Amino acid sequence: YRMAMALGDSTDRQVLFVARAAALVGGLAGVLLAVQLPNVIAALSIFYSLLGVSLFVPIVAGLYVARAGTPEALAAVAAGMITLLYLRVQPWAATSIWFNPSLAGLVAAAVAFFLVAAVRRPAPTTR
Repeated sequence: YRMAMALGDSTDRQVLFVARAAALVGGLAGVLLAVQLPNVIAALSIFYSLLGVSLFVPIVAGLYVARAGTPEALAAVAAGMITLLYLRVQPWAATSIWFNPSLAGLVAAAVAFFLVAAVRRPAPTTR
């Protein structure tokens, strides 16, 4: 928190407040999910879908694309998670046997990654 949000000017009291607030929000989210989800398998399914969609494209593309950077990774994570979460609540996506929201999230993450990579830096010139 000190490095990312307040540029190192945070007091210990502010850091403790942010840590407690994050713990409270995380705990409330866990309780809400435990009440809403029918079983543990549903919770694990959501968890691993979010994990795969948010990490697969940035890690794999980051290893193989020389121009990859933080903006590309953040765009891929955001696009993949938004797509997955949106499609998980759509009734038609849950009943389809041919459509998988996780795959759509991966595709959206890859598209966002390569769009930001194409827009952010010009292609290197050859001599």
